[in-house]
Amino acid sequence: MEPVVRKDLREIDMGLWDGLTFDEVRRSYPGEYERRGADIINYRPPGGESFAQCAARVLAALDEILASAHGSILIVGHAGVNRVIVNWAKEIPLKYILKIPQDYGCLNILMSTDAGWLIV
Repeated sequence: MEPVVRKDLREIDMGLWDGLTFDEVRRSYPGEYERRGADIINYRPPGGESFAQCAARVLAALDEILASAHGSILIVGHAGVNRVIVNWAKEIPLKYILKIPQDYGCLNILMSTDAGWLIV
């Protein structure tokens, strides 16, 4: 396979929070971490994007990839991108995005079937 880098499949943009631990975010941005937890879909960290924005970007890219693909596809992504795709395939509402485990180096295999997407 020939790798194709797509900026629209980059990880969720955490803006000014990028590279910070959760404790550092809580100290540097009092109350913001809790606001994000209360509205995980729409909350945007300062200078970043929401999960809704990330999902729109990723799913638009996935649509393009699926429409032009012939055969197997390999997408290498970070946890947020992977979760968006798995949520979409399982038809799970985005508000449950953080309930899908994505360990470091995990592998998600999605197979298209007549009944929809199968995750193995």
